[in-house]
Amino acid sequence: MTHLLAEKTARCRVYLFTYQRPALLQRAIQSLLVQTYQNWVCEVHNDDPNDLRPSEVLREISDPRMSLITHPEKYGPTKTFNCAFVPIKEEF
Repeated sequence: MTHLLAEKTARCRVYLFTYQRPALLQRAIQSLLVQTYQNWVCEVHNDDPNDLRPSEVLREISDPRMSLITHPEKYGPTKTFNCAFVPIKEEF
């Protein structure tokens, strides 16, 4: 299955939250990429609107299953975590 096909028919949505930790973000993404289950999409939430490094990390990885949401202001941990509790089209 190609990544583009997986994006259209993803069964699982993964959330990664980041705040000024590009090395840890890259490590988390690499861990996700090597999983045996590949039918997923990933939503990366950047909680620092002034930090461009998450977009650079995703640009280097260049996987169409991954999307970046940069918050317009610093939400903090609770509000950021609540971003994962919105309705989604994926089953999980």
